[in-house]
Amino acid sequence: MALLGAGHHVYDFDEAKWIVSSPAILETLELFKTIYIDEGLGEVRWQLVQNGRDLSFEAFSKGEVAMLVEGDYFWRGPIAPETGNYAMANRNEVVNFAMMPAKEPGSGYRGQDFVSASGGTGYVLNPNTAHPDLAWQLLTYMFSKDSVDALQVLQPRIRARTDVSVPNDEVMTRIASEVLPLSTIRPQLPEYNQVSAQIQLMTERIVSGEMTPMEAMEAYDAAVTEIVGEDNVIRIPLD
Repeated sequence: MALLGAGHHVYDFDEAKWIVSSPAILETLELFKTIYIDEGLGEVRWQLVQNGRDLSFEAFSKGEVAMLVEGDYFWRGPIAPETGNYAMANRNEVVNFAMMPAKEPGSGYRGQDFVSASGGTGYVLNPNTAHPDLAWQLLTYMFSKDSVDALQVLQPRIRARTDVSVPNDEVMTRIASEVLPLSTIRPQLPEYNQVSAQIQLMTERIVSGEMTPMEAMEAYDAAVTEIVGEDNVIRIPLD
């Protein structure tokens, strides 16, 4: 999200290439350095341990954290008043959402003032399946309006179908109407998981103080280039 706010995605969908070096990546890493190293505004340990996200949820629910960068899952899941693992009985009174701003108005991804990223799960047909027609019928059934409407009763959330109603919740309704149109998705590519691991490592190297922003970006460049190949990367010259 921070990188989107600095101006571009991790992947250039028009060029079908990964961006491995740029002023925006460097600015994003410098932001993390400011937050976690220079000014001590964030909890470093939560960024380095496996259960760090859960620890941040717990601390937030106890009023020990002022701000988290999260999405609708946080609202409808962990801190939901009755069902959340870190339930907040007074959630509706004390928790507010704000859209993620770009570094400057109009400087975000696609020239936006605010940015967002969606997705994380999905279903695809295995290209090696012996029964593609049957698999397609299953997906068609799973994502029919009737099926998704029924699932919405069990797990209310913002769904992929625009003809399925959003839960009767002011926050969820606003996210669907105001934030979703600004959102983008992760690259649906086989190598994404490997690249994602390198993104996390690049961030970890900054938060832990292991590397400078420039060193971390150079290490990311080398690792992703090895994963996807030199012909599949873009380097935007630094200012």
